[in-house]
Amino acid sequence: MSKHPSFNDAVKDVIADGYLLGENPAHARWNKKLREFFERWLDSRDDRELWDTIAAEAERDGISRKTCFWLIARSAAEALFESDPANTNNVSAKDLRLQSDRFLHLAQCAQSLADHYGKCGEIFGQVAQWYEKEAHNFRRASDECMKQISRTTAGRQSHGRKFSREHLLFMRFLVTHMREHFGQSYYEAVEEIANIAYSRQDNPITREDVRTACKGLLPVDRIPLLTGEEAEAAGKMILEALEQIRKRRTGKLDENQS
Repeated sequence: MSKHPSFNDAVKDVIADGYLLGENPAHARWNKKLREFFERWLDSRDDRELWDTIAAEAERDGISRKTCFWLIARSAAEALFESDPANTNNVSAKDLRLQSDRFLHLAQCAQSLADHYGKCGEIFGQVAQWYEKEAHNFRRASDECMKQISRTTAGRQSHGRKFSREHLLFMRFLVTHMREHFGQSYYEAVEEIANIAYSRQDNPITREDVRTACKGLLPVDRIPLLTGEEAEAAGKMILEALEQIRKRRTGKLDENQS
């Protein structure tokens, strides 16, 4: 038996790390969707060579094989959640543009007030500065809405093929995560994972579909690599924070710890 960690082990670790959202009945649909996705992935036997190839490339960048597999599986789980139609963060491009326009209008109003009070002498100087700052914040919020459109708006669909917004968002989110972790898009991996996630054997997603869906994505910075000790310490901090949150919600947090 190989002493190298397997991709299936990494998938099981991601499940164990808490991607299932507890036993709250409100989370039942999501937990079922995630379990079924990972079960299909664990049953897959055609993609081992692909993950091994990516792991070999990651090792040259200082990412261990185990960490590489874990990042791929975790990224897929995150993309599945981010693209889920029930995710309230999935605001349509139309709504984002309306929101951006509202922020711009507020920025213009705040700027007008800043200009007005700026002409009223030193006594109103602080008021003018406050409105100037508000105008800046509203413009920045407008810009962020437009950036979000770039991250979530589906690219042109190739050769007349049609995919749902959920499928297209999944591809875009997953490619973004791959670029953040590995510095590469790995379209072939996203193709493989997307077909597992959405069971499209009769009309499979191709690598060209992924590439086309991701046209127009803004560049992303690669996440700095952590040493094994740093990653372990960060993981412990997150688990401790989650435990504190759980205790607060259940009323079991010692008052001396709050």
